[in-house]
Amino acid sequence: MANELVIRDGLISLGGVTFPYVAKTATYTIAQKDYFIDCTSGTFTVTLPTAVGVKGKIYIIKNSGAGSITLDTTSSQTIDGSATKTLLQYKSFQVQSNGSNWAIGGIDGEQGFQGFQGFQGDQGFQGNQGFQGEQGFQGNQGFQGFQGFQGNQGFQGFQGFQGFQGDQGFQGNQGFQGDQGFQGDQGFQGDQGFQGDQGFQGNQGFQGFQGDQGFQGDQGFQGDQGFQGDQGFQGDQGFQGDQGFQGDQGFQGDQGFQGDQGDQGFQGDQGFQGFQGDQGFQGFQGFQGDQGFQGDQGFQGPGFTTISNPADNRILTSDGTSNSAVAESSLTFDGSSFVIYNNSVAADTALISVKDATNNALFVVNSDGWMKVVSKSSTGQTATFNAFTVADVKGNAIFFDYMAKEETSSYYRAGTIMSVWNESANTVEYTETSTNDLGGATDGLDFTVKIVSNNLVLEAAIASGTWTVKVSVRIM
Repeated sequence: MANELVIRDGLISLGGVTFPYVAKTATYTIAQKDYFIDCTSGTFTVTLPTAVGVKGKIYIIKNSGAGSITLDTTSSQTIDGSATKTLLQYKSFQVQSNGSNWAIGGIDGEQGFQGFQGFQGDQGFQGNQGFQGEQGFQGNQGFQGFQGFQGNQGFQGFQGFQGFQGDQGFQGNQGFQGDQGFQGDQGFQGDQGFQGDQGFQGNQGFQGFQGDQGFQGDQGFQGDQGFQGDQGFQGDQGFQGDQGFQGDQGFQGDQGFQGDQGDQGFQGDQGFQGFQGDQGFQGFQGFQGDQGFQGDQGFQGPGFTTISNPADNRILTSDGTSNSAVAESSLTFDGSSFVIYNNSVAADTALISVKDATNNALFVVNSDGWMKVVSKSSTGQTATFNAFTVADVKGNAIFFDYMAKEETSSYYRAGTIMSVWNESANTVEYTETSTNDLGGATDGLDFTVKIVSNNLVLEAAIASGTWTVKVSVRIM
C-alpha cells in the first residue's frame, strides 16, 4: 500500500484537513486523486473510474448548475444496480466502491413547503356574551421537505506517529486529529407556508344580559404532519461471489529418493568387564554317547549358478535360462527402500504398471513424472449403468475423479464427486464439481451416488448419446 497510511485506533486533529475539489462544466472522467466533483453548469456526463481494486474508495458528485448531470461507469459496472444515474439541480451522490461496482450512500430529499396557516374564525358576538366565533380551521401543516443530503463524513485525519519508545523514551506527540470532513450542504428548507389571513373580528355585541357562555368553537383541524423525507437508499450489498470449485486433489508426487544413509555413530566405549567369578567346580564328565548315523546328503536345489552384473542391494531377475540371473542395476532394495531408477529409459515409458486380468493398466507411474489411476473404465454405454460399485462397509467417504466422453460428437467433461455415507442408516450425501464442457454440451450424462443392497453405487444416468466413462476412486 504505497503512499497510504492506515489508521487503526482513531485520529485526533488539531488543525484542518483539505480534500480535493474540482469544478467541471463539461464531460469529465473522474481521476483517482479526485474527491468532490462540483458540476457548476451545463448538461453533460461524468464517468466514474473502475471500482475494481479500490474497495472503499469514495467520491462525491454534486450538480450545482441548472442542467442535468449523467453519472456513468466503466467496464459495464453498476451504480446501485443501474448502469447510470441522473443528478438534477442541487442534488448530489456519494458513491463508494465495493471492489466490483459502486454503491450510493443515503439520499435525503429537500424539506417540503410548510402548509398555510388556517384562517382564524370570527370572534363571536359578545351578547349576553355572544357566541364565540368558531375558531378557524388550522391550515394543514405543510409537507416536511426531504432532508438534504448529509455530506459524507470527512476522512478521519491520520493519527500521528507514535514516538519511539526508547528506554521508555519520550512519548511521541499525539498526531493531529484530522479535520472533520465537510458536512454536506443541508437541503433547502422548503418555503414557510403563507400565514393565513387573520379572521375578521366580529362586531362587539350589545352588552345586555350576560347570556349563557357561548359555545366554544370547535378547534380547527390540526393539519397533517408533513411527510418526512425518504431516507436515502442504502446501497445494495455486493453479491458474494460463488465459492470457487474445489480443485481436484493433485496426484501424490513420487516419493523422493531416500537420502544416503548417515555414517554409523561411534561405538561407545566398552564397559568395564566385570570381575570373573570363581570358577565353579568342574563336574564329572559324562559318558560320551555313541555317534549317530550320518544322514543322506539332501538334493541340491535348482538355484542360480551364474549371476551377471552383481553388486550390493541389486535385485535378481531371470535371464531366461535355467540357472542364470541378472543383478539389475536399476532395481535395488537396501533393507528399507525399494528404488526403481533408470537414466536411459525412453520418454513416456511406464516405470511401474499394475494391470487387470485383461491387461488394462489400472495404475501407472510414468518416466515423465506423472501417474495414471483408472479404477474402472466403461465404453460404448448408451443406457444407465453402474460406473463403480464398492461395499458400503469399506469406508465412510469417497472421491470419484471421472472423465466422460460422448463418443459420437467428441464432447468431454471431467470432474470430482465427493460423497459421505452412513452404512447403518443407509444415508448418503454427495457434491459434484466439474470442468466446463469441451466441444459441446454433455448434459446427456448425469451421476447419482446411492446405497443399493449394502453397496455404495456411482450410477451414470444416460439420457442421450454413446459414452465412455473412466473413474478413479479414493476411499477413506
